[in-house]
Amino acid sequence: MPTVPTGIPSVGYWTAKLVSTIANTASPSLATEYNAAASVSAECLFNKSWSGPDGQYERVKNERFCTIQSYERLGKLTYTVGDFVFAADPQSGAGSTALNKVWDLVKDGWSGYLVLRIGKSVDTAAAVGDKVWVMPIEVGVAVPVVGADNEDQTAKCTVAVIGEVKRNVALVA
Repeated sequence: MPTVPTGIPSVGYWTAKLVSTIANTASPSLATEYNAAASVSAECLFNKSWSGPDGQYERVKNERFCTIQSYERLGKLTYTVGDFVFAADPQSGAGSTALNKVWDLVKDGWSGYLVLRIGKSVDTAAAVGDKVWVMPIEVGVAVPVVGADNEDQTAKCTVAVIGEVKRNVALVA
């Protein structure tokens, strides 16, 4: 009988930070960038309907004269991030509530970095050496979303990946 390795839960094991500036995306600083006062922890504000990151390759035909079969090759990779869907209270003033940290940051459009730490509990503080994805992004203006009965008020904004994505890079001091 095969041994089935234990997996890592997905719920509660993603942290999502919105970081305004990162000097070197290949080695983001834990102290001065990831944990900067201006950085926003978004994982408890993002709605479960947020689809997260994705990557899609172009498929390129590779045809040869000597065969009737066409082959494929992977072309360029495009990273995308699903629209941010997040809790918001549009009636509160800027900085007046923890609920509005994402709304306050992105409501008028924003560019910076989405930094994802995957595979460690949200209850575990980030540490030097933790692996993160760093995605340079730009967001559109946030708009309120009409929810179903008894749902929390949310807003959403479109997200575009505007630079090179760094995968599994370590946080440095």
